[in-house]
Amino acid sequence: CGQAKGWVKAADGSPTPEQVAATWQVTDGSAWLDAPELRLIAGEALASALAAAADTVALVGATPQNRQRAWLGIFKRRPEAVNGWPSYALLGDDGTRLWHAGRCWFVGAAAECGQAKGWVKAADGSPTPEQVAA
Repeated sequence: CGQAKGWVKAADGSPTPEQVAATWQVTDGSAWLDAPELRLIAGEALASALAAAADTVALVGATPQNRQRAWLGIFKRRPEAVNGWPSYALLGDDGTRLWHAGRCWFVGAAAECGQAKGWVKAADGSPTPEQVAA
């Protein structure tokens, strides 16, 4: 931190990151690539995005060698936020949760809710699980 290194950057002299007007860039380790769809939101825009999280989401699709398929399904939003992010419970199994921790969305045991561990994860900082693209 504080050095001219990182994985995401914007060449902009703005006093705060949410005021950046330049195009953000990401690196693949050898070159910087423009990411014109990337943006930073804060304040009311962030609060609005978090509040707009879907009431119901479904985690679907194939998994490698069918591992962890038991944890896929329909998740209902819980009234409690976890780590400031929306959280969900697996329909019919309140002991299985979906939450955000660190830089990932996780599916795991309710007892571990909020921790950076679980049975399924997506490395994605999207404010809501339905926006995950990873």
